[in-house]
Amino acid sequence: MPRSLAWLLIVTGLWLAACAGPARAADPIVIVGDRVYREGVFLVVDATVANRTGAPIDGVEATVVFLDFFDTLVRAEHTVVRPVTLGPGQVGMLRVFVPFSDAVRKVDYRFTWRQNGSLLQSSLRRDIWTLGSATR
Repeated sequence: MPRSLAWLLIVTGLWLAACAGPARAADPIVIVGDRVYREGVFLVVDATVANRTGAPIDGVEATVVFLDFFDTLVRAEHTVVRPVTLGPGQVGMLRVFVPFSDAVRKVDYRFTWRQNGSLLQSSLRRDIWTLGSATR
């Protein structure tokens, strides 16, 4: 194998490993169930989230990011999970209304919360190829 091809394969492998990111342990906040659907001129996201940490989390906020097929930003909307404080294993809910767009194919949930005096974040992605298919 030519030396330049070997280097190309090594660099490509390193780039792919970097893009994949580190392996994550279980997410501290998980989507227990969600539904993305059209309601008239709106696209609605209803989601139920759970605290999988062993301690209470405070001030749970979510930014719901709507992306197209190519991961281009279509819209982002900020909301608060209710209740804003979740005990270990406790479930909360969020709802977001945005103007409907046929371009939306993916939804990122980006969570921010406080725990033991630290500000923490996590994110989860859902593909929604057709409306109604995102119901879990």
